[in-house]
Parts: sequence; structure tokens; C-alpha cells
Amino acid sequence: MTKLTELTLAAARDGLASKAFSAVELATAFNAAIEATNPHLNAYVVTTPEKALEMAAASDARLKDGKAWKAFPWASRICSAQKVCAQPPVPTF
Repeated sequence: MTKLTELTLAAARDGLASKAFSAVELATAFNAAIEATNPHLNAYVVTTPEKALEMAAASDARLKDGKAWKAFPWASRICSAQKVCAQPPVPTF
């Protein structure tokens, strides 16, 4: 499996929908990558890994309740800004 931090947005969405991994696992992978590289890159002034995990847990709960698209409210804004994708149908689990 590809490292979670190397997935495209579409691949991450698909992996979450298929339950290949959870949003918490995805956030944990990115938190670890930030922690490992930020001292050298100084890309983030303040990190909030606890908030990322809290938001990921909420996304996992929405996925479990069958509200998949609402689990990722930021995805629709990214797609709208890029004008390249439409809201996909909500997968059934």
C-alpha cells in the first residue's frame, strides 16, 4: 500500500470510503510527517495535531453514520475552487 501521506485527494477519499483506512489513521500519518519534517522545513509556525485527530474522528463518525460526503466538507470547496470535479454520489456502505 502507498504511504498515506503520498495519496492523492481522490485516492484518500476512495480509501476512506472503502474502509481501507480511517480518517484518524490518515490524520495520524500526516501528523507524524509534519512532526518529523517541520523542524527542518519550518513550514508551520503552530501545529494542532490534537485538533486534526478530533476532526478526523468526527469524519469517521459521519462515515459510519452513512453521511460520507458530509464527512469531508472541505472537499467540495476544493473542487469548486478548481472547477474540475463535481460532488460525487454518496457511496452506500
